[in-house]
Formats: sequence, C-alpha cells, structure tokens
Amino acid sequence: MVVGEPTTIKRIVELLLTITDFHLEVHYVDGGGAAKSTNSTQLDLSREKIDRLLGWRLEIGIEEGLRRLIAWRAMQAA
Repeated sequence: MVVGEPTTIKRIVELLLTITDFHLEVHYVDGGGAAKSTNSTQLDLSREKIDRLLGWRLEIGIEEGLRRLIAWRAMQAA
C-alpha cells in the first residue's frame, strides 16, 4: 500500500485479519441496528493539515503501521 493512501474501515479489518492470521467472518451491518462512529466508510484524513499544524509526515503505510502496532502490543502484554 502506498504511504498516505486513503483507506477504508473494511480494508483495515482485512489487514488485521491477515496480519494476525485470525479467521473470523465479518458482518457489515447497515440500517437502524448499526453502530456507527462515522458517516463515511473511507478514512481520508488531511496529510497536508497534519504536516502544517504539527510538522508530522507519514513514513510508513497502513499495513506496516498495523504490523508494528500489533508487535508492540504483543511486547507490552508479555
């Protein structure tokens, strides 16, 4: 995945399942019974704004970031 490429929640779930080798059937629910934290299915945050306000720049893509997060979390739990 390209660094800074917009992604979807579905893609993040797929990556997490792949990285963790966890076999889970994901059900996506629309409608009155769905819990939503956002109205968008795509996470398209402003890279320019975070750079301008905080001087922070992306260095890795979402897949590598998730891999590092999972590895870090496993070390914290040990």
